[in-house]
Amino acid sequence: MVGGHRRGVQALNRASLTAMLAVALLGAGCGRELPGQANDSTPPATTYDLTVTTINDVDVTLAWTVPGDDDYRGAAAAYEIRRGDGSFSWRTATVVGQDLNPGVPGSRDSLVVGGLRPNTRYYFAARAHDANGNLSGVSNVVECRTTTSLAVKSPADGDAFCLGDSIVVQWPVLSWMGRHVEIVLSNYYGYSTVLADSTENDGHFVFHDIADRNHAGGYVIGLMDLDSGLRATSNGHFSISSDVQLAAAGYASSRSVCRDATIPVTWTTNACTRSPVRIELLAERVVVAVLAEAAPNTGTFSWAVGDFPDIGAAYQLRITAVEIPGLVTETRELSISSPAVPPVSVPATGDTLNVGDEQFVAWSGAPACDQQYLVQVMQDGVACAELAAGIWGTEILWVVEGCGDMARPYVIRVTGSASGAISESGPFHISDACRMRVTNLSVAGTAIPGQQVTVAWTSANACGNRVDIDLLDGEGSAIPMARDVATPNSYTLTMPELQPGFNPCRIRVRATVSGVYADSPEFGLVCSPVLVSPDGSGDFFRLSDAIAVSGNGFVIELADGTHAGPGSCDIALDGKNLAIRSRSGDPERCIVDCAGANGFLTATNCADGVVISGLTIRELAANSTTSVSAVKAVNSRVEVSNCRFRTLRFTSPSGYAAGAAILAFASEATIRDCLFHDVVSEGTISSAGGAIAAREHSDVSIVGCTFVGIRAANGSVVDVQTGSLSLERCIIFGNATRAVGPAATTLGVACCDIYANANGDWTGPLASLLGEAGNIAVNPEFCDFNAADFRLQEGSPCRAAASGCAGDMGALGVGCAGR
Repeated sequence: MVGGHRRGVQALNRASLTAMLAVALLGAGCGRELPGQANDSTPPATTYDLTVTTINDVDVTLAWTVPGDDDYRGAAAAYEIRRGDGSFSWRTATVVGQDLNPGVPGSRDSLVVGGLRPNTRYYFAARAHDANGNLSGVSNVVECRTTTSLAVKSPADGDAFCLGDSIVVQWPVLSWMGRHVEIVLSNYYGYSTVLADSTENDGHFVFHDIADRNHAGGYVIGLMDLDSGLRATSNGHFSISSDVQLAAAGYASSRSVCRDATIPVTWTTNACTRSPVRIELLAERVVVAVLAEAAPNTGTFSWAVGDFPDIGAAYQLRITAVEIPGLVTETRELSISSPAVPPVSVPATGDTLNVGDEQFVAWSGAPACDQQYLVQVMQDGVACAELAAGIWGTEILWVVEGCGDMARPYVIRVTGSASGAISESGPFHISDACRMRVTNLSVAGTAIPGQQVTVAWTSANACGNRVDIDLLDGEGSAIPMARDVATPNSYTLTMPELQPGFNPCRIRVRATVSGVYADSPEFGLVCSPVLVSPDGSGDFFRLSDAIAVSGNGFVIELADGTHAGPGSCDIALDGKNLAIRSRSGDPERCIVDCAGANGFLTATNCADGVVISGLTIRELAANSTTSVSAVKAVNSRVEVSNCRFRTLRFTSPSGYAAGAAILAFASEATIRDCLFHDVVSEGTISSAGGAIAAREHSDVSIVGCTFVGIRAANGSVVDVQTGSLSLERCIIFGNATRAVGPAATTLGVACCDIYANANGDWTGPLASLLGEAGNIAVNPEFCDFNAADFRLQEGSPCRAAASGCAGDMGALGVGCAGR
């Protein structure tokens, strides 16, 4: 059924009756005009924006722009909506809506189509006609699948049931469902049984587990509406078990507990173990104390240890299910000890520690009890410094500092926070001789010239208060950075230019008077240009790694060879302006293989410019519902020169994606001396340029390029809209699509050969330009078209000498003798 149209049908007059007759003839498959109404032969406009705006279980809402009569003028008399089930043909589709009183042409209209089946795929299309029976074309066909709200609400994922439990199955009762449902219990080991083959559809069903249930795996509930046949399955698995489990988590062998401590005792259990538990303390396998007669079986118990003899690791805890004979578990062995602190082993008696050194303080051996520690530096029995409070473990790292009288010995005291037990090291000394240590460097990994890097250090008083700072390159040469710096113990440096590539560096801080120094950790100073080599001989192995550390304006060079795999394609530049070029300048030797990637490079907000030159980009097969390309520019300026784009496939399974080898949005693009060969845009890619496409007021300049073997199912070799397009000295030949798409706002074409392209050469916006400004339409006479050798023969009409243009047409110049 159909309902919910936004306007009611008004009283019918003579014109309305005529329109109704037209609808009847339309439904019967009659011709474009009614008898006796031949004076009007212009059909209404075709609707291209039919959409599905809402989808429910049993209805959908369609919306479209109201078409006009006589193409886009006047009002159409009626339009008709048809529905296809599983596929669509206008002749066999079901009529689901007619409107004899369309709205104002250009306004939006909508229709609710009801009476649908849940979880079913449908297709819809529309067609309009005027009072004389002239039919518009069939609109775009929209596809949708109705939803299904059928669901099993309980049992839920992770629920656990025991043998004999009552298990409640719940589901929503929906208006479109029948009176009865089937309920099936299944597990992922293949067990399945029908719990109810036809029970009342009231949203509620209870079953009890039975003795012969197979308990091998997790269970799900399957529900089927017997009227519609639609099914739903519970979300996740629940368990049904006859097992009872009891297993101690307890303590490892030789674990120590303290006499005055309260500790948790833990064990695992499950929903089927409902018996309370008895907890006993064993000493050498003999019960010496009952800690609980019938504690709740919750998996945890707090044990106040109490005073038991220290007999070593000979104690155990036993946990027994009171009501289930034989269900018992025991912990590993443990000891009960008085609180104590292990001996302090580092620093050792007689050690001399230097101010600024990193020194471990360690109290060796396993602690007798679980407790925290206070660590202090003592002199003459009085604490002069606190190193740590409330610390767990048996060691800490101490940056040595003196306190008190440095001429007198020190000791380290470790105190147990709970018991007050102490342990002390032997006496040692602290020296205030000049010691330097770099404590922090603000750069981790790499830096670039001009970057500010802060170095921080500590030094003993004997070092004085002034330092010199140098930058050490990979060969150990020192570059002076600062001299006679008064020490607040940190300084900010500006990184200099070094030799191109990756330079391993360190920063050295040296006491000006004594010459004692300390070096920072090593970092890389990356200077332009950097080299990316697929064999690992360059500065970086992957292009993405080089980009990550490069600065604005850097040049990244690719060594000859094939760059492939992760990090070679799908490159994103967001506001970083770079040049990426082959080191040799020969695109035939420097290959970027983008197999398995969605593109080579996307430049976003790169206003200062991205340059790509001397590369072959190939083997790209991109699939997207948005936009797909090898090189994409968004709000950016890009220049692509001396490149080869070969064997590229751009596909979109749905939507209105844009696709091309080079794709520009609100950008400025200059393409020079490039070859585009075997580039295909297919699927639902709409209004796309097979080789170059531009949108959103982009300005595109193409000079000296060759386009061969381009196929764009819904577009052109070059497609620039709402911007400017300049073509100069280009060859567009032998492509399975038209040469140039809808006209840009500004179009200039000079010294171009456009010939033998399907769907048009010098047509549309180019129609008046053939023969002007050196433009021709002839065979360019490539050296070997079949072998993809697109260099020019010596007698080619595209040579500069033949055309009178400033240079040869195309990207490759003359390469062979004429035939």
